[in-house]
Amino acid sequence: SNRTLTPLRAASVTLANWLIDAMGATFVPRIARDTGSDLVTVAKAWVAMVTVSEADRWADHLLAGVSPLSAEVDARCAFALEEAMERATKWIVQTQPSELTVNELVKAFAVSVGALQHGVAQLLPEATSSRDRAELDGLMEAGVPPSLARALVTLRRTAELVEIDQIGSDMQAPLETAGEVYYRVGEVIDLDWIRDTLGLLAAQGTNDRWERRALEGLAEGLVYARRQLTSDILLCRQDGGEVDQCLAAYVEEHGRQIDKVRSLIDDIKSAPQPTLPGIVVVMRELGRLASR
Repeated sequence: SNRTLTPLRAASVTLANWLIDAMGATFVPRIARDTGSDLVTVAKAWVAMVTVSEADRWADHLLAGVSPLSAEVDARCAFALEEAMERATKWIVQTQPSELTVNELVKAFAVSVGALQHGVAQLLPEATSSRDRAELDGLMEAGVPPSLARALVTLRRTAELVEIDQIGSDMQAPLETAGEVYYRVGEVIDLDWIRDTLGLLAAQGTNDRWERRALEGLAEGLVYARRQLTSDILLCRQDGGEVDQCLAAYVEEHGRQIDKVRSLIDDIKSAPQPTLPGIVVVMRELGRLASR
């Protein structure tokens, strides 16, 4: 594998300059502001994630203009890459000890993430897989080469893949099993919708730093809630149950609370636009479910 930290970049370009070229000058300060972290920790997390995911290869592809794309499509690809690396970088900042070095982070996740990148499509529920196919088709119809389009769709899941690796390691479960449960839990309570709605609210560009920190706190809470739900079902799996049986048993045992969360989500979906207070209520009930 080439997922190792070589003399950080080509001799003619420093790592810092390349980060700015690939992600923009505001990328690191924005994440530091949103997470309450420092610039060095954020930059370190970003280096680890672009190395683990091999996103640097595709960033270079875009920067060098290897594929002749219109300005609009090129910007769309760059935004998709930036969004993927932002989520993954924030995951590292929020979940990993700050004293870990870049090489330690790369060593911890590179092999498993590489394996999951090649197999994640087989782990996705049909509805999620259909959304990925639609996104892939949209990119290719816009003129993005198939290899780049597939890479962008896969890179979008980088934060999820490192989370699955972490859960599998914590629960001593095979990656494939941890991944299957992780994605199927998301289907039971539409956790992807909560995540996407938090992203939508953040993208609306509030200048209130406390509101942005609140949104980031909710996103972090969602990560931990999904981790706990996945771990609870994996505990059943460790006792010999099949994934279908364990999911069914969990839904039956916690049906009332699950229905409450679903009802709140449906209520927010029916409104003209989701609001931060509404998502706070959903997250409160989801936290209650995860803590049971």
